[in-house]
Amino acid sequence: LYAISYVFLIFPHDLFHRAVGKSNWIMKTFFVLAPIGLVLTFTLTIFFKAWGALVAMIITKIIFKILYFIDIKNSFGLKITELIPTKSLSYFLFISLTLMALSYGFKNSF
Repeated sequence: LYAISYVFLIFPHDLFHRAVGKSNWIMKTFFVLAPIGLVLTFTLTIFFKAWGALVAMIITKIIFKILYFIDIKNSFGLKITELIPTKSLSYFLFISLTLMALSYGFKNSF
């Protein structure tokens, strides 16, 4: 489950805002998301232990990425599909799923 969080490294979460000097957006977003992430992590950890903490981390990252792309979309006036390289991501997803299936299929051989 933790490996899924690496997908979010493909999209830097504050690259645009740092480049154009919108550090206030970064700070405000962190001040809003930090308490949400803390409460979410605490709650899910109580109910689901380590799995809850991992899921809370992924949900918090998803929320931050969504806010980031909404702000970029509004700043540039572009569609979300124009900002995300769907062809490359589809290729990497296909390769990853194929390798996962092969690894899972051969796990008893090792």
